[in-house]
Parts: sequence; structure tokens; C-alpha cells
Amino acid sequence: MNKWKLTGLLASFLLLASPINAQLIDKTGFENFTDEHEFVKNDWTKEGFNPLWVDGFDQKRCFIDDAFAKNGLKSLRVKYPTGGVGPSETGAQVPLNFSPKDEVYVSYWLRFSDDFDWGGTNEGGKLPGLGSGDNCSGGASCNGTNGFSSRLMWRTGGKAVLYFYHMDKPATYGEDIDLLNADKSPIVFEKGKWYQVAQRVKINTGNNYNAEVDVWINGEKALSLTGYRLVNNGDKIDNFYFSTFHGGSGVEWAPGNDCHIWYDDIVVSTNPSDVFATICKKITFPNLKAACPGLTQTIDIGLNDQDYTVNWYKRGQQGIYSIGSKVNIQESGLYTAERYNESCVPIMDSIYILPAQLLSVVSDTICKAGNATVSVNGSQSYNWYTSVLATTVSATGKNYQANITKNTTFWVEENKQQQYKLGRSNQTGITWNTSNFDAADKRHVLTNSIAVKIDAVTINSTNVNNVINLRILAADEVTVLHEVKYTVVNAGMNRIPLGIDLTPGTYKFDLVGSSKSVHYETENSNYPISIPNVLKIDCNVDYQCTSGWHGFFYDWEFSVNTISECRTPAEAIIDSNHKDCVLTSIDQNATKSIDIYPNPTNGYLQLTKSTVWEVYNSQGVKVKEGTGTQVDISASPKGMYFLKTGDTTTPIYHH
Repeated sequence: MNKWKLTGLLASFLLLASPINAQLIDKTGFENFTDEHEFVKNDWTKEGFNPLWVDGFDQKRCFIDDAFAKNGLKSLRVKYPTGGVGPSETGAQVPLNFSPKDEVYVSYWLRFSDDFDWGGTNEGGKLPGLGSGDNCSGGASCNGTNGFSSRLMWRTGGKAVLYFYHMDKPATYGEDIDLLNADKSPIVFEKGKWYQVAQRVKINTGNNYNAEVDVWINGEKALSLTGYRLVNNGDKIDNFYFSTFHGGSGVEWAPGNDCHIWYDDIVVSTNPSDVFATICKKITFPNLKAACPGLTQTIDIGLNDQDYTVNWYKRGQQGIYSIGSKVNIQESGLYTAERYNESCVPIMDSIYILPAQLLSVVSDTICKAGNATVSVNGSQSYNWYTSVLATTVSATGKNYQANITKNTTFWVEENKQQQYKLGRSNQTGITWNTSNFDAADKRHVLTNSIAVKIDAVTINSTNVNNVINLRILAADEVTVLHEVKYTVVNAGMNRIPLGIDLTPGTYKFDLVGSSKSVHYETENSNYPISIPNVLKIDCNVDYQCTSGWHGFFYDWEFSVNTISECRTPAEAIIDSNHKDCVLTSIDQNATKSIDIYPNPTNGYLQLTKSTVWEVYNSQGVKVKEGTGTQVDISASPKGMYFLKTGDTTTPIYHH
């Protein structure tokens, strides 16, 4: 069965699995029209929609375009003329009516032109969303009988917000509610880039505060609202309000040049799978680099298995290795994921998982049950465990002694601390001597991708006996996570010890609560500054950077605990027939300083000295033994083995 038939079956299954009353209301990709065809009210009807009235669709502002398309070959190009404000002069509006529903999903793709002007001295404009009744808007009071509207807007610089008219809106006009990325930073539309906007609205019952609104941008949840009143007269959601224009109502909102937005793939449905099937997410591999012995690891490319079919292939194997967004691995190699659904062009991408670079360990063989000692060749700090997945450290150090009654594998990993310094150590430019610590531009933002400890930072105090109050805030700039008070004795550069552990996240630093002034340098900014793959320090607001402000903080110091990528197995073996347990004519010194190559191996190993050797599998079972300079395990199953020569045990990878 080919992939497209499989995908069709998957889509059919999803439809069957959806609620019985779920239905596709309508959709269009604008493919049924010729390039530069003027799109008017009747064209909406041809596409199956029910337009109640139009504005702009009959004024030479809306055309089919084959220059840009998210999917297929065509899209709808909407013009926003120079100096135009409001739907009568710029953009277009049409309420696309459908039978009333309690809950509706809608999605569409949009692309701002490369020369798009966000507006005049006031930047902002409307974008489509769901509504009901009279689509309460335009500064009207939403009294529960004139409907609601939940459109989007672009604000200053392309910032994305929900522009929400509901019964309890706090001001005359609609309420702005920010759309946020997963890290809580604002979503900002970029020119020349396609975005998928998806929205869900569930109407409230009676006069109750139980309406819900969700917004997704490119498939990622950007907003989730509950506890709202939209109507109180029993009205339901009954239209997709295609409403887009600059404004506002005054010339201060007008663009300074003709600009455009392209719209594509509009879908209105009560079935969420109809909406999200058009999101063609890329394959994104996790930061997994090595296959660790004894451990099953997961590669997760982050796709929803309800929306996509994903086939996995492994080099050297015939057929499909695994199906689904996640695949479990136990050995190194090249893994390829193939992603497709009915709406997405199939794509394939690969990740190569390397053999782990393990520690050099010395296993131990004893003649009978008792104490065995395994060890690491190295000078770092090491943690020992009784299994590859154990969370409790059994011992620390390079040697581990344990009483065994059977062959046992212990696991060891390196535990070390790296220290970093970041940023300049001294003030080199003009400063303000300020005690105004409250402004947002007096903060700096730190984003760390792994756990770190911030050890210390330097400030430049203008006064003696200054009580420095250093705060670490959450990304919301409200929640205080840490507060450190430190009295500096001398004016000038002072080191503030911190010793605070920071889990991965985003943090804001300021000096609110300090007793006296501190130098705030207004020159020589070089942000962002970073430790690759660890953390980044940046300005908190744009004009901090654009103005070149360096700020309060110098000579940041961090430490990071790092462990080896994989735990290394070390064998403790009971073998009464071992050469150390019986008389042997083999010279004990013959096994010293023996090199083994190649490793990994295709089954044939060469030793630099002739010696007695033994090969054990990963369960500690002896599979082969011999004497000489050559070892042949080519007939053994591929995997991990241990080659014992004298007192030294070496991990061997047979691939």
C-alpha cells in the first residue's frame, strides 16, 4: 500500500474518530481563479461561503495572485493603499456567514509584503477572526445582543495581539491581549514570511462567564482564554469575519506606501483536524548525539501522530524501521524520518547517532564471590551506579569496591564543573549616576538552555557603604525569584557574590531596593553576549541596545556541572578458571602496554603484543578466548563486547 493511500486512511480514521456532529463548514485555497482576477463578493459565493456584505472586495483592492502561495499555486492579495485608513479606504471586510455553532475553529495563512508599512505615528491594523451577530466592534458597547468579535491585530513593529470585543471589555475599544511564544516572549510578525493563524471560540451559555478563546500561530499555542461573556441572548458563533485594514480611524494610522498582505488556505470547521492538517511542521531532531550502551534512547521529532504519518528508516536495514513521531534506538547509525500527510509535501531528514565516547575503565575478575574493585583511568570526579538507569549514586571517585555473588556490571560517569566569565570587567564609557532602578531599561535578561549557577557579578557603586539589593525576576518582571543584599564598603567596582542555581529559563536582573546610586554605563554595549549552548545575556528592551547602553552589570561569572554523555559499563566477574586463580606459564608482564585496533571493528581486532585474551558479551558471558595477536569475533552478533587482556578490560564495538 503506498503512502498516499495510507494517509487517506489516516485522514478517514481521524474524521471517524471526531465528534459525530463535527463538520467542515467551508474552505478555499483560491485555486479556482486565474492570476490577477479581481476577487469580488460573488467569488466568495462560488467558493461555497455566504458573504453578507463586502467592503473593499468591490474597490479594486483584492486580486488572485500566483506570485506567492502557501500551498498550491494561488493566493488572495489584499492591497493597503498609501494614506488609506479604515475598511472604506484600505484592506477589505466581509462577514462570511454560516449556521450558528457553539464551537468553531478557523485557520488561515498570511504573508506581509516585504515593504509592508505597519502604519504612521500609530502602528496597527486589523486581521480576520470569528464573530457573531453584528460583530460588536468599532468602539461599540457589547451589550450581549449585538454579538462579539475576536479578530487579531498587528501593533507596533508587527507585534501580534488578539483584538477582543466582549461584554466585559475594560475600555471603549476592543481589548488587546498579547500573543506569546512558548517562552512567553511576544509574537512579532515578520515581513515576507508566511504565518498560520488558527483560532477556536466556544460560546458562553446564558449570561455565564464560560466562553473560551484559543489562538495558535504556526501550530503553537499563543493564547488560551477562559471565563468570558460574549453574548447573553442565546446567539452563537455564526461568521468568519474577514476584516483587515490599517487603523484606527485617523490619518496617523495610514501607511506611507502601497503595501499588501497575501491570504491563503482559509478553513472554517467544527473539527480541529480540518484546521491543523494544513500545518506542515518541519522535522526537528533533539540534541541526541551518541548511542549509550545498555540504554534505550528516544528520538522525538515533535510531530502529532494524529496529524502526520512518520516512517523511520535505518541505514543497513531493509523496510520501515519504526512508525510514529518517536523512535527508540539502542545502537549508533543513520536514522531517517519521512513525514507526510494529505496537505503537506513529503519530506525526509536524517540524524546520525555516533558510537558513544566512553571512559577508559578497568574491570575486575575475582576467583570466588567477594569484593571486586572496578576503576576509571582518569583524574576527574566520577559517580558510580548499580545500573545504567539508576538515579542514586552508589559511590564517588575513580575506584568502586563492591561485594558480588555473581557477574555484575557497574556504571560510571564523569562529573565535573566548568567555570565561565562573560562580559567586560570595567567601565569604559559615559555613565549615569542613577538611583532609578525601576525602569524596564535598567534590567538585563538572561536566558539559559541548561542549568547553571551564577557565582558572582560586578557593579560600579558611586558611594561607600551602599547596600546593593540585586534581584532576579521571572520573565514576567513581576515575580521575584531571588534577592541578594550586599553592602559595598568602597566606591567603584565591587564584586557581588551570588551562588544561585538557575534552572533553564529566562530571568531578569535589576538593582531595585539598593540604597544609593550605581553607575549605569550608557556606551559600549556589545549585547547579546553568550556562552554557546549554555546561556545568553541581552538587553531587556530594544532601545537599550539601539542606544548602546551597557547597563549596571560587569564580569558575570557562572559555573556549570557537566557529566559525560554516556555512562560506561565496568565488569566485575567471578571466574575460578582465570589465569590469576590457577598456575600459568604466561608472563604477567606480557599483557602490559597492549594497544587494540581498530575499535569500533567489523569483527577483526589486532593486538600489538601476543597475549592471552578473552572476549565477554555485555551480559558478562565469555564468548571467545585465545592466545596471540589477532582476535576474530566476526561471527558474533553485532553489539558491545569486552576484551580482557591481563588486568585490563576494553569495551569493543562490533558493527
